[in-house]
Amino acid sequence: ETTFGPFRVLNFGLTDAIDSGLLPTPRIIVHSLEAPEHVLKRYKDWNETIDRQYLKYKSCRKEAGPKLGPLEETPKSKGAKNTWLHLCSERKKWLAETKTAAAGHILDSFRKEGCKWLCFADNVTQMKQLCKKGDEMICSEFTPAQNADAVKRFNSGQSKGLLAVDMAREGQNLAGIEKELIVQLEFKSRPFKQRFGRVMRATDPELHLLAVPDTQDDGYLRTALEGLSPSCIKGWSPDAA
Repeated sequence: ETTFGPFRVLNFGLTDAIDSGLLPTPRIIVHSLEAPEHVLKRYKDWNETIDRQYLKYKSCRKEAGPKLGPLEETPKSKGAKNTWLHLCSERKKWLAETKTAAAGHILDSFRKEGCKWLCFADNVTQMKQLCKKGDEMICSEFTPAQNADAVKRFNSGQSKGLLAVDMAREGQNLAGIEKELIVQLEFKSRPFKQRFGRVMRATDPELHLLAVPDTQDDGYLRTALEGLSPSCIKGWSPDAA
């Protein structure tokens, strides 16, 4: 500050860029998937298991006494916390797998239209299930050369569709994406913004999201879409979540 004077900080995010006209207004389509009874029952079982493990974790911290700092863990509490977080991750993976068929139908509509599209699957198994002849895939299981060749074919227009899990979030130059599908959202907003940013390079970007009402997806949607104009969102309202 002595040399340059006082610094001023300006936070200019994705929604600011859209509102100011630097980025085009997207069409965000939320596909609300009605879950059958057996899926809702399984989801309830997941919640009960996770709640029990969370209480076990809190109990372990209580046993450690008041000297345990908020960022500290005992070996016992750390083990209980890791189990709790693992269960949460497995629940998200299971929830994503219930959407595979619906995701496949949406990708089929993209293929029929002949547009260039990008799909973020939740995991590698799901990515491979959704991939069809003529599509490209990139992931850490493939060699760098294989991934580079897939991206090259996609960017050149030789292939119209590209599927990924996390690899396409950043560090890849992907050209000409017109539509995008995110199968499963997360509780953090950063991964969504990175994925959303891919399709926002289009002139008329269209983003598709899948959600099962009355599950964790309600919170994931609220976090992901916070600050975006309701006029560009179809199929979801923050007031209904």
